[in-house]
Amino acid sequence: MSQHAMLTSKYPPSDNLYESQSCEGDISLMLCHGWSTGEIEAFFEDDNGGDPVPGLDVLIDDIRAEYANLIPKASEDAQRLDTLRDALAERNLAFSFDEGLTQSDCAEEAAEQAENDGRSGYVYCTNQDVDRVIHTGELYFGFSSVEAAESLVEALRGVGLTPMWGGKPTERVACEGLVVELPLAD
Repeated sequence: MSQHAMLTSKYPPSDNLYESQSCEGDISLMLCHGWSTGEIEAFFEDDNGGDPVPGLDVLIDDIRAEYANLIPKASEDAQRLDTLRDALAERNLAFSFDEGLTQSDCAEEAAEQAENDGRSGYVYCTNQDVDRVIHTGELYFGFSSVEAAESLVEALRGVGLTPMWGGKPTERVACEGLVVELPLAD
């Protein structure tokens, strides 16, 4: 099975965004999530009482160079997820991806997005779901209703993914064996 290229790089990503493991690993994971240099610098400055972190710019540049060398463009699965957004919109569903830590956060964000866009429902993946797909290839999707889940499964198949779902409203839809690699944000 293929895996995210950064997992075997000089700078393997930390396990998750919200439990720091090492500066290098945290930066690598942020890049895997699609963060820009400015977002990464702001995160570390906030962590450092608002002050710039000495040498951070050089470290970010080194890790970005490794990342760009290994991941020059979006992977096929990342492209499929991008296409999924349009496929869900065609089914009158909003899609919140990597915009909140917990299922509750993401459901709230997605519900607001659905309301603002005049959509009948929503689908979401949390920050933790994105951490998981980077490390294991498994991606889980939450949804607003059984009807939304059924439309999601149809949309996932339509973009070339193989979803698994038991039909229960409390069971999330899953896809396995994904390699979601995003190109550098800036």
